[in-house]
Amino acid sequence: MAAAAAAVVQVRRGRVDRAVETIEEALDAIRKSPEPQIRQPGLIAAAEVQLISGDPAAASRHLEELVAGRFSGIFTGLHLPSAVATAIATDAADTARRLIDASPVFSTRLAAAADCANGLLLEAEGKHRAALDLLQRSSEAFAGLHMPYERARSLEATARCLSALGRPADGEPIAAEAAETLHRLGCAPPPPFAARRRSARTS
Repeated sequence: MAAAAAAVVQVRRGRVDRAVETIEEALDAIRKSPEPQIRQPGLIAAAEVQLISGDPAAASRHLEELVAGRFSGIFTGLHLPSAVATAIATDAADTARRLIDASPVFSTRLAAAADCANGLLLEAEGKHRAALDLLQRSSEAFAGLHMPYERARSLEATARCLSALGRPADGEPIAAEAAETLHRLGCAPPPPFAARRRSARTS
């Protein structure tokens, strides 16, 4: 559990090689664990690390391994935005939907994660107006939960949706707040997963 959490922090702060090393050292134990609170977040962490390291095929395999087993419950739900963002970036919208559908929403934190994940998927589908409502709600919930990283990612997606809806000026202060928060947390670029994937397609 500690290794998976450390790898996520490392990769989000730009220490990609160290993150890959950390998660690979723990991956065998993660896969063999019968405990969902170890296996599910561990595979989601591995997928995020491999995606950011430039190996989307490996990221996709980790998510496929996750959904092939018993993955429903709070331990996927707590990490749902990361899992769904990674699935979107690897062109696995069906996997993203399966993850969302299997995740419960019986607490404020789980509901915020589900709103963010659904918003990301709707954004990827071009349904920006519907996505906007969910992303705004999730960013407000994450603020109340004192989860700045998650709020920043929701704000980034909110700003993208506003721009897609012809309201870039409304999105500018939101994007600026997200950028300031990520900088304060020591997070390195890149931009969010879905946006990176779209940029690659149009370049």
